Amino acid sequence: WAGISVVDLAREITLGRRSPLHLAPALLHVAFTLMSQLIGVSSRFVIAMLALVPVERDGTLSDHSALQRYVRMPSTAGEAFTQAAAELYLGLAAGVAGLFLDPAAGVKLPGALGVAGVLVGAVKGSGGLMIRPMMGLLDASSKALKGIGLLCLGKRGIQGKLVRRVRPPGALEGAAMGYRERAGGIDDAVLHSMLIASWQERLPALSLQLQGDEVMDVLATRSCRLLLLTRKHVLYLRAAAPTRGLQAGNITYSVRWLLPCGKVDH
Repeated sequence: WAGISVVDLAREITLGRRSPLHLAPALLHVAFTLMSQLIGVSSRFVIAMLALVPVERDGTLSDHSALQRYVRMPSTAGEAFTQAAAELYLGLAAGVAGLFLDPAAGVKLPGALGVAGVLVGAVKGSGGLMIRPMMGLLDASSKALKGIGLLCLGKRGIQGKLVRRVRPPGALEGAAMGYRERAGGIDDAVLHSMLIASWQERLPALSLQLQGDEVMDVLATRSCRLLLLTRKHVLYLRAAAPTRGLQAGNITYSVRWLLPCGKVDH
């Protein structure tokens, strides 16, 4: 990743797309991010091994929950430092809580396994008293280095990517059902054509790169994810439906990524 980033940066500067003044901050970003990834791999591996021990529990202080947090990458410097502070606290709390919660989780195993579960839980909790705070410290260091790397990007690293938002009607399953009801039971093909037309109307609001492009298809990949296929691009959108305030009931879509069709492997 680091090598590819440096090569891409050198190519952009050579082609005149970026100023040479951006070289030093960009290299610092690559260096800090690389250190963050190397440290983060260690904490994820150890906590994943701990999670494989048969006695496991649910909740914020569980090893599975810690692993999910460890793989979650911050997108802004503020988010990175906030996650780092949280991991320091949660690692210590998980280590202390494990002394009591791991044996308690072992007791819940059926029959005679409960006795073995208590013993395994006691061993796991005792080992976790040292391992979990250490992994929390490692992941906090990883997130802090990531935050420093994002600070090197300046405004973009502090604010994150500015996303354009648009509110076309009925793209998700729930919204599409409501759209179908309002349309009075129109045939699926006609309804889909209307849906494509609604996205075509609002396409320029998503990105300036989409000026003059044509929507070919709309796919709901999940309840809050949408794949928008145009003649020249592929877009992955995320939906949010506020339940409070002035925007309550309006589905808002933000662009997660946008790729030219030429960069998509078929």
